[in-house]
Amino acid sequence: MQFFKDLKKSVNSASIKFSRWGLTRYIILVEVLTRILVYSVARSVNSLEPFDRVLHAEELWLYKNPMSEEFVPVYALWALVVGIPCIIFMFHFVLTFDAFSTYNTFMAFSLAVVANSLIVNTMQVMIGRPRPDFLQRCFPDGVVKWPSGDPDGGLGIGGVDFSALCTGNPEVILEGRKSFPSGCASLSFCGLGYLSLWLCQQFSVFTTGRAQAWRFVLAMAPLGSAAFIALSRTCDYLHHWQDVLVGAMLGWSLAFVCYRLYHPRPACSCQLLEAPSCGSSRLGSPANSNHSHGLLS
Repeated sequence: MQFFKDLKKSVNSASIKFSRWGLTRYIILVEVLTRILVYSVARSVNSLEPFDRVLHAEELWLYKNPMSEEFVPVYALWALVVGIPCIIFMFHFVLTFDAFSTYNTFMAFSLAVVANSLIVNTMQVMIGRPRPDFLQRCFPDGVVKWPSGDPDGGLGIGGVDFSALCTGNPEVILEGRKSFPSGCASLSFCGLGYLSLWLCQQFSVFTTGRAQAWRFVLAMAPLGSAAFIALSRTCDYLHHWQDVLVGAMLGWSLAFVCYRLYHPRPACSCQLLEAPSCGSSRLGSPANSNHSHGLLS
């Protein structure tokens, strides 16, 4: 009889594990498809023509800056902001084999990135603010074609729509009307800001009794890099300072919200996969150290 009881117990245990794995695969599939859908919508929105905002004579000085080379090219931006964090996350997984933590990390990070793309693209298309180098995009030869031939613009009360007067490349002109908010600033603070939050947890930066300067500096380094990238967009005349400020705030907010969504308090919240004991996945932190009262624990 004991044999049959043990056999029944083993079968039930195997069934529970199989059902849990089936449910887990279903949830992961839904999570991945959600991100693909959000990113696809973001790409579709980005292909739309931005709002055609009229310009007034007193504000034209904002858009007379020259076109210049980017301090941080787009390919380098994605490599720094998305590629490097992903490599660090995978390196951590190789060291710890913590599937639960790695799953939550990638889910939160990817959600923040795709949500940032959708929000930024939507705002840029709806607002249609010209970039600081818009007039050179519009008139590559440097000669502004005023509608009335008046050097003061002859803009009148309603201003003027330059879209019918521009002689430059149409694609370059359309891209020149997507200044607010700064997508580069938001993506930088979203990706590298999330990495800073993650490093703060791994190094127990805000854990009581574990404060060390090197931990703090290392965790804040990605944020410093994000600030450099964001500020560089004002130096190459791609964005106004307001664009950069709002973009940075947006990216940081999304990073924090998505981080908290998948890493809530307390640290061990095991709804999907079986998590290790609290603190075991932190670098340089003992498994029984869970006395943090700071921002990230």
